[in-house]
Amino acid sequence: KWDHPLTTYMRNRIEAANADSATGLAIKEDGLDGLDAGDQAMFESVDFGVPGQTVKSFAANFVGRGHQGRIEVWVDDKVRIGAMNVAGATKVNGGERRTTMAVDAASLSGPHRVTLKIVAGKDVGRMTALELR
Repeated sequence: KWDHPLTTYMRNRIEAANADSATGLAIKEDGLDGLDAGDQAMFESVDFGVPGQTVKSFAANFVGRGHQGRIEVWVDDKVRIGAMNVAGATKVNGGERRTTMAVDAASLSGPHRVTLKIVAGKDVGRMTALELR
């Protein structure tokens, strides 16, 4: 587990398993698994860039199980910047359903604590990575 998982070397990507804290989730080598309503994962010091050159969106790469769910994205435990509905993933090899969901992050700059809160659903899948775009 890294102190600050977002680096320029990873090209604005955070491996989901590097969450600074997680409640109710299984942290596995390939991501956060078993996402149920009430679970959450927190990532410290996510850098959204300098003002005027900020990222446009915050995205989650997700492998779904066909169940619907909803994930809210909170910044510094104060501001909800959006929600991602887990549905409509495309089937790929082995029957997995992969999708990328995003919320608008254009108003953010600098480092922030990002908390993902699963607010609806039961065993909706596995989150593999987070990206700033």
